[in-house]
Order: sequence, then C-alpha cells, then structure tokens
Amino acid sequence: MPKSPLCLALLVPVALAATPIAAECDGKNLGAGVTLAEPTAIASILDSPESWVGKDVRVDGKVQEVCEMAGCWMTLVADAGDGRPIKVQVEDGDIVFPVAARGQQAVAQGKVEKIEMSRDKYVRFQKHLAKELGKEFDEKAVVGDGPFVVVQVRGTGARVCS
Repeated sequence: MPKSPLCLALLVPVALAATPIAAECDGKNLGAGVTLAEPTAIASILDSPESWVGKDVRVDGKVQEVCEMAGCWMTLVADAGDGRPIKVQVEDGDIVFPVAARGQQAVAQGKVEKIEMSRDKYVRFQKHLAKELGKEFDEKAVVGDGPFVVVQVRGTGARVCS
C-alpha cells in the first residue's frame, strides 16, 4: 500500500528530531572522534558503574571543567541530568581539551573505568585535581576512610560543539 504524502511529511520531522548530537555538533574532532550514534546517560553510568565498566560509551553534555595544566581531562554534565558530572580522562598529549570549551556542549567517547582508592591515594588525587584547576585544596573536605570510588570515561575521541 503506498504511503500518502501526509504520512511521509510527518515522518521527516521525527527522523530529524532523533538525530544524535554528534551529528549536529559541527566542532572539530579530537582524537579518534566520536563514532557511536547513541549516547549513554551520564546518570546511568554513575548509578551502576559495574554495568558499564570496560564498555565503550558516548556521553553528551555541557563542559563543566577542563584541566588547565595539560587539557588532559574535562567533565561533562548532562543537560537533562541530575547535575552530577562525569570525567573524561585521556593520556597527556593524546587529546588536548581546550580550556575555552567550558560552558559549551560536547560529546565524548571511550571506555568506562571504575577506580577504587585508599584514603591516602584519594587525597593525593584530589590535591592534584585542585592544582590542575588552580584551586586550593583542603584535606579536611575528604570525609571518611574509604575506599573511595572514581568513575570516569577513558576517552578515545571527542568533539566540542561550536
């Protein structure tokens, strides 16, 4: 049975609305770029990291922070999420996330990692993070004895939307 022009006209806007942000994001590819079509919700990864560890994911969001020292990581916050950021970490020099990306939309791809740390290692980690952001660090802000868990995406590619 042939489709009427009205049915076809209604399908086109729906198809365009479902286009992933990676296709809409016309920024420069960083690293290997983003090849996964569908994003994974940041909250899903943070709520059940065991389900995602070792899997390739694409995360979309607004760039909250960027490493000021080497551009080796950025944090993304989902527009429709609960405000919790996820860190996209790369090896120094593999990708350099531009500090000017703060506040812009971005997409990133990589494998989910879950890292458990003792209190001492976590304090050193937080101190280093603060230094990379040019901020002061107060060890008293770290509450508890651990273990502390960090969930992040080991980035292979990204795109900052322009």
